Amino acid sequence: MVTFAAAPALEFKSKSVNMASIHVHSSNLVKLKSDLKQKIEQSPMLFKNAPVILDFGNIEDCLFDVNELLKLCHQLAIYPVAIQNATEELQIKFLNIGIPRLNSNTTKKENISEKVITTSVRSGQQLYFDCPVTIIGDVKAGAEILSDYSIHIYGTLYGKAMAGIQSNDNAQIFMQACQAELISIGKRYLIAQDHQQLIYNYQIRIKSFNGELKVMKL
Repeated sequence: MVTFAAAPALEFKSKSVNMASIHVHSSNLVKLKSDLKQKIEQSPMLFKNAPVILDFGNIEDCLFDVNELLKLCHQLAIYPVAIQNATEELQIKFLNIGIPRLNSNTTKKENISEKVITTSVRSGQQLYFDCPVTIIGDVKAGAEILSDYSIHIYGTLYGKAMAGIQSNDNAQIFMQACQAELISIGKRYLIAQDHQQLIYNYQIRIKSFNGELKVMKL
């Protein structure tokens, strides 16, 4: 009689996954909730029901209740799956509620390579990149491009472009023409209904300068 070994019920595989991280700058839960709600309103498709990493590298006093912080995130439909750059005390608190520490060197990149998209971005699409990105084509109305770094669009921006979303004020946005719904760099943004200057029929460069966004003709 020939016998067959039973197939394994599971197997482990290594996989690299792009995931947004939230850099916590304050232990004030009221302010955290307010700022987080504002960020979600700018880009609801990116954060709704999304797994995220909580990064505590920019805060010295971690005095908040981690259970309350987790509850706050869940109320906004954001689900932390790991933390990084946290104190040992904070790591233990999060591990006790089932959220492990992510080794910093697992996410650090020696060289940040640029991503190139060779087609237009369609309405309803939302693309996030943890590197500089170049779009060869248009970004249609209702589409969103998000990057931790700079964005280059060899076409017309009709939708939304958000650069430096991890508070990187050195990021810039370049495009051939603009009829945008929203443009943001870091924490600063321009919305079409409030700023008629978001319509440009020539090449422009947008950067953060002296606390506001500056639009320059190329």
